Amino acid sequence: MQDGSSSSHQTSSTLSRKASALLPSRIKPSNFIKISRIGGAITGAFLVDREMNIPDKALGNNLFLYSGSGVGSIEADVFCVPKSAPAATAQDKTRKIAIKICIVSGRILLNLYRPQTDEESYPIRLYMNGAKNSRSTLSLPRSFKGPVELCSTGNDVILSQDVQANFTLFVEENGIIEGFIGDFDHNQWTTIDQWSGDYLYWTPTTNTKNTSTLVITYNDEKL
Repeated sequence: MQDGSSSSHQTSSTLSRKASALLPSRIKPSNFIKISRIGGAITGAFLVDREMNIPDKALGNNLFLYSGSGVGSIEADVFCVPKSAPAATAQDKTRKIAIKICIVSGRILLNLYRPQTDEESYPIRLYMNGAKNSRSTLSLPRSFKGPVELCSTGNDVILSQDVQANFTLFVEENGIIEGFIGDFDHNQWTTIDQWSGDYLYWTPTTNTKNTSTLVITYNDEKL
């Protein structure tokens, strides 16, 4: 007779090995990355490991990228390290990967990668501030499942065909779009504040009228 827990552990380990094989080996992982520049571009690939200990000065964000005044851009590939094992404690179950991307002038091109199953993935909390008169492109993993809040006042929000097919609209009013990307189950839903899964918030950096555009796609989608 096989031990059920051993079999489950082996399955989880196998899944983690498959997911880890997709991670770039040339990048050292970290759980606290902060890059802030006044002008100029921020370009690179980042590997976020939620299970690493972080320094005391880390204030909530596992990854924070900021490009200030002057012409700049942010182009980043972000890889999320899978769980080493299923969540065992209440604290493990509340762990999230918090990402904040902010730019004053220029475009954002952000690609997010992580395992395709909830069992392996930490929830992503993504906050984006786009620049005025710019175009931001966000490529999500297909495992993304959660509410979105998008400020569309004077802006365009474009969902790809596949994302649109997985989008449930809650509210579109006064320049605010609220909805859900992924398989929406009303039995699991409470409120955004109580939601423990993925979450996306996007708004322009300034309050002035502009023609900013946000494009949301899946990272394996051919456009």
